[in-house]
Order: sequence, then structure tokens, then C-alpha cells
Amino acid sequence: MYTDVIIGAATTLAGAGVTGLIQYATTVRTARAERAERHRREVGEAAVELAGALVDHRRHQYLKLQTVREGGDPPAGRQERWEARSAVTRSMARLEVVAPHEQHLLRAAREGVATCLALGDATDETLDDVRQATLRAHDQLLAAAARATRRP
Repeated sequence: MYTDVIIGAATTLAGAGVTGLIQYATTVRTARAERAERHRREVGEAAVELAGALVDHRRHQYLKLQTVREGGDPPAGRQERWEARSAVTRSMARLEVVAPHEQHLLRAAREGVATCLALGDATDETLDDVRQATLRAHDQLLAAAARATRRP
């Protein structure tokens, strides 16, 4: 008689324990998935921010080169160029903090920054080559960002 009660109580406790473990595992898995999704989103936002800052910096460099070609004063617009350069630096720093283990993305980002900054030293003879390099680097940055943010 007491054996049935003991077996019933043990079965109930075991069932509650298994249910608790399943709930715990589900909670952990959900939290891990949410963290991964949040990280992917942050990496994507940081990469897009950097790409936008690079586009803005390139625009300011092209304006400077156009001013020089037209015989204008290159220091005109210097403040805006410095602000654009600072935006690139801030965006690159954010990406490095958010995605320190995404080496392929960071390599593409550094290449994008380097080629973009090279525009400032481009001459009329080298401008087309540097321009093509910046566009290729931009495309590579976006492709690397897409790979880094792809869901498994």
C-alpha cells in the first residue's frame, strides 16, 4: 500500500524535475538566440554606419579635388572634411568594439578606410585608380558585413 504512494510521489518529483530542466534549457537557448540576434544587428548597424561615413568622406574629398581643379582654395571646406574624417574614425572604432572577432569584416573595413583616406593624396593621374579602389573596397565591406550578419 505505501509502496504505491512512494512510487507515485517519486514519479511526480521526477516529472517535475524533468519539466524544470526542459524549461531551463529552453530559456537558456532562447536567451542565447536573442543575444546572437542582437549582436548580428549591432554588427550590421556598425558596418552600415562605417560605409555611410566612408561615402560622406569620399564626397568631401571629391569636392576638394574639384575645387583644386577649378583653381579654388583647398582649405575651403576643411572643417567639413575633418568632421567627415572624424565620423569615419568613430565608426571604425565602433565596429572594432562591436565585432572584435569578425576578422574578415575588420580587414574589409580597414581596407575601405585606407583607400578612402588615400583619396586626399590623389593626383589627377592617380585619381581614377584610387577611385576604383575605394569603390571595390566599399563593395567588399558591404559583402563582409552581409556575411558577418548572416543567420546560421
